[in-house]
Amino acid sequence: MKKVMIFTISLFFCFCMQVQGRNLHLTWEDDPKTTMTLNWQDSDKKESKVKYGLTAKVLDKTADARVEKIANIGTVKEKNKRKKVDKGFLYIYKAKLSDLKPSTQYYYLVESEGSDVHTFTTAPEGNDNFTFIAGGDNCGNNKPVAELIKMAQRFNPRFFIHNGDILAPADDVGDWNDFFKALLPLGFSMPIMPTPGNHDQDDDSDFKNYLARFALPQAKDAGLNYSFDYGNVHFVSALAAAQAPLSISKLSSTASWLAKDLASTKKKYKIVYAHAPLVSSGDHGIDEKAKSLFTPIFDKYHVDLYINGHDHGYERSKPVNFTLAEESAQKTYKEGTCYLVTGGMGAPFYDFGGDWWTAKLIPQVHHLVRVDVSEEKLHIQTLDKGGQILDDFNIEK
Repeated sequence: MKKVMIFTISLFFCFCMQVQGRNLHLTWEDDPKTTMTLNWQDSDKKESKVKYGLTAKVLDKTADARVEKIANIGTVKEKNKRKKVDKGFLYIYKAKLSDLKPSTQYYYLVESEGSDVHTFTTAPEGNDNFTFIAGGDNCGNNKPVAELIKMAQRFNPRFFIHNGDILAPADDVGDWNDFFKALLPLGFSMPIMPTPGNHDQDDDSDFKNYLARFALPQAKDAGLNYSFDYGNVHFVSALAAAQAPLSISKLSSTASWLAKDLASTKKKYKIVYAHAPLVSSGDHGIDEKAKSLFTPIFDKYHVDLYINGHDHGYERSKPVNFTLAEESAQKTYKEGTCYLVTGGMGAPFYDFGGDWWTAKLIPQVHHLVRVDVSEEKLHIQTLDKGGQILDDFNIEK
């Protein structure tokens, strides 16, 4: 009997690892009210479908998956250094579920893999309250990610904005596996909408591993930048080349696209996120070229919140409007942008010195940011792994 129990438990553990090892996660590449995209990986190429429906027992709709072949790169340690090992190829699958109803819970499974049935909920049609989380800069250290995501389960975030540097290096499949495992169980129901960091580039300075794993919105002349709407908020992932310092041509192209994008939205709140800081007293500090191009756009279209990483720590700015005053803050966030550095999900911490714009500095603590969105305000809290509140403020409009 004991041997049977051990064998049964072993089979269950292996099955769970097989399902989780496929790195199943959600993104949006289209309207969050009516679509959802599932992303996963496999060692083999095969026909694969997603079955989904309004109940766990009636999965009466199907979506075909598209597939992409990528290199399967691992690493081994030799004399305290990481050496790359070529392990052949992997296949990345993406299935877009369309014609969904807003504010509706759906059940789904990946048919070809025999996965468990999971659920997700589409975005609201109107301006319902919702919560999302933000953070980044784990750089392959995924234990703090797992602890922070576990803590975040208690308030049911609708999605996760990751502001870059998921891995270092970007082509290590083992680190990708660890990252997606760290998102569980929320990762089965909570879309992740990342922006690329400098360490998310491959050795040849492109983002093929990053782009292969995340199906994201694509727009004409947008490059790696994208935007989407959720409730009464317009979200923009910008400055997507993410290497500091950025070339002036990449900065100018992104700035031009961003201005057009922000001019086109009528949403009440505007949140921009990227990897590199525009206002920071951390070790990387301010890229003056980027600041000169982007802050006038933020001021003109009143971006409420700019979320970034790259500097490993936490710093919140006072309300800043560089068009009105170059070196002094405004009285409220109605008059200026909140620049929020949140790079504390696992990478080695940096020092922050503070400056005239600094409203809050948090020492070297792993953390994520919780944002509760309502018609009246953005209520923003910064939390450590135990759920302790480290910062708490509102942006009212």
